[in-house]
Amino acid sequence: MRKALKLGDEANAKSRYTLAEGYYGTADADDKAKAVEERARQAAMQKMQPSIDQMRKQAEAIQKEFGDPAKIARCSGRSGAQGDAGTAAGRHEGQTNKKAARTSKKELGL
Repeated sequence: MRKALKLGDEANAKSRYTLAEGYYGTADADDKAKAVEERARQAAMQKMQPSIDQMRKQAEAIQKEFGDPAKIARCSGRSGAQGDAGTAAGRHEGQTNKKAARTSKKELGL
C-alpha cells in the first residue's frame, strides 16, 4: 500500500491524474483519489474552455442573425406581399374546390 501511495503521489505531481487516481484507489486513499478526480475534472474543463467560448460566440452570432423575423423573411425571398398573395391563392383554391363539389352533387342528383 505504501508503494501504491508513493506512485500515486508521483503520478499526481506529473499531472497524470487518471494514473494517480488508480494508485490511490489501490492504496485505499479515497480522499486523495477524490481530490485527484476533481483536479482532473478542473484541468479538463480549463482545457476545453476556449472551445466552449468559441461555440458560445458562434451561437450568439447565429441567434443575432436569425432572431429577427424580418431578416429571415428577406433571406428566404418572401415579403409580406408574397405571403398575402399565397394566402389569397389558398382561399381561391378552396372556393374552387367547394364549387366543384356543388357541381358534382348536382350532376349526381344529390
